[in-house]
Amino acid sequence: MSGILAYGFSRMHGLHGHAGWRWIFIMQGVLSFTVGLLCWIFVVDFPDKAHKAWGFLNERECAFILRRLDRDRGDASPEPFSLDKFLRPALDLKIWGFALIFFCLTTVAYAIAYFLPIILNENMHFSLAASQCLNAPPYAFAGMLMVITSWAGDKYRVRAPILVLNCIITLVGLSLMGFATSSGVRYSESSSPLPEQMLGFPPRWLTRLTISGDNGQELLPAQPSSALEVSGVLQGAWCFVHKMLRTIYRVSGRRLREFHHLHHILHIGAIVACLIAIHG
Repeated sequence: MSGILAYGFSRMHGLHGHAGWRWIFIMQGVLSFTVGLLCWIFVVDFPDKAHKAWGFLNERECAFILRRLDRDRGDASPEPFSLDKFLRPALDLKIWGFALIFFCLTTVAYAIAYFLPIILNENMHFSLAASQCLNAPPYAFAGMLMVITSWAGDKYRVRAPILVLNCIITLVGLSLMGFATSSGVRYSESSSPLPEQMLGFPPRWLTRLTISGDNGQELLPAQPSSALEVSGVLQGAWCFVHKMLRTIYRVSGRRLREFHHLHHILHIGAIVACLIAIHG
């Protein structure tokens, strides 16, 4: 939806003397603030405080949930901070494996998010407005595939085969998107890498489910979250280099295509690394 919203907000160009790109930042900031405020009001706290929320649970129901949590994980009650317990999960290689999987997946996802409008506009020669709007359908298709594969994984209690299947779909899609000559084929394959990124979120939350205790759970989300941020920074830097090559060094034609091909090859390598991490 962000591409469609960006196109709509850009049509406010000239309103109150602001350029269209300024209105994109202003309106998306307003939407983010509004959603954040609604979440602060309606999102329910941990069960020991949930009865203070907007009538979602009463105290009896909260006590029942706390007993279930304590029986399942033994950490329903807050524990005092311990540096040893806080750092101990960092010695578990599986946690770093989860972070590596998440890094490889989000690297591809950020590449699609940042570069798909550029690919549509510069390589497939769609107008700027069409490029922003055509950015949305691949996510809709990816969402449907994500729901289907997630349902299958939950019903049959399998995780790795689902991730492997989507990695293979991503490899095929990235290859066709990067090296095919037909614009129709390239656009139709632009949705292929997205389900894999969406299905990459389970590793992030599995780390929270597999380690008990407040101290351990404080460190664990930091590793996949850091992987997410690093992948975003890398793609932002790559996007900056692309813009610099076109505007400052005036690179075009074959040399620019070689730059794009290198970009795709690196992301194919990231998915292969993800497959290796899953196998390991």
